[in-house]
Amino acid sequence: MIYNRVGEKYVNMQGCGMEIIFYISAKDCTIRFDDGTIIEHVRYEHIKNKQIRNPNCPNVYGIGYVGIGCYRTKFEGKDTKIYTRWHGMFKRCYASNTGESYKDCFVDERWHNFQNFAKWYEDNFKLHMRGWQLDKDILLKRNKIYSPTTCCFVPQIINSIFIKNNNRRGDLPIGVGKHQRKNDSYCL
Repeated sequence: MIYNRVGEKYVNMQGCGMEIIFYISAKDCTIRFDDGTIIEHVRYEHIKNKQIRNPNCPNVYGIGYVGIGCYRTKFEGKDTKIYTRWHGMFKRCYASNTGESYKDCFVDERWHNFQNFAKWYEDNFKLHMRGWQLDKDILLKRNKIYSPTTCCFVPQIINSIFIKNNNRRGDLPIGVGKHQRKNDSYCL
């Protein structure tokens, strides 16, 4: 028996409405989400079981989304390095337990889409930068925005010089720390 399932509507686990707009077989459907996102070559059983995710639905702190593109969030079951950095950026800005140094920080709208961040990352991160950190406030002092024009990669030791850590540093200026009851400045 041949079914025509065009027009059937469902809601996925994210709460996103979707409609079958093209039906070839139970193994090959095309759906359109309420926001206009179209996904092709979907199995009907996955639609029925609410397993199809909308890549443009914000699911990282209610702001970030994976988007449609070539960059993947997982490789062999583990989060990719790029995805881990992207997710960490959102955590620093939007998690309720981040410290004073990330108060009022936010992520530029362009980077809400993981695909945009991953492209910037790939264009700017070089092999010799292994272990380097993503930084938002070295290029622009007291910057509160993670964006393509305000971020760069820096070695961890350089980044730690600029960290405001009053508990460890006390009344000493940034770049100076206590070591064996003496004041040491960090030299590069």
